Amino acid sequence: MSDQCSDIEKKINFMKEAPAAPPPVISRQESRLESLKKELGTLEAIYLNTQKEVERINSLVEKELVTLYKEAHEVELKRVNTIKGCLQTFTTSLSNTAPAYLEAMRQLIVCVDEIDGDADINKFVESHRELLQMQNDQPSPTSPPQPPPTSPP
Repeated sequence: MSDQCSDIEKKINFMKEAPAAPPPVISRQESRLESLKKELGTLEAIYLNTQKEVERINSLVEKELVTLYKEAHEVELKRVNTIKGCLQTFTTSLSNTAPAYLEAMRQLIVCVDEIDGDADINKFVESHRELLQMQNDQPSPTSPPQPPPTSPP
């Protein structure tokens, strides 16, 4: 047993004297993987913050759009009601005066239908024929005086 003990002691001493194992060597790929994991974590945080900001902006835009839609609705409603009021005033005004205009138009149409160009010209000529005849018989005031007739020698 002592031989065995001495063998064990030798092995223990050998292990004590043996250099410690070097720390595990991280390969280049493992180092790059760790770097990429850190970068991914950073980018993920940036993405999540950006996503929250986009959601906040979308919420603000939606609220603003609702307000703008309400304002546009009010403006359009006011415009339509203004046009409606103007048309009501216009039609009321026409309905009060239209009968008089309508009767005047009917009488005018009757008079226009009775116009006969040839008959009107003939009537005018006949009524003024005497006046024209009298003008043709009298010398014109602008023409020079006529000398008296002379007898032959």
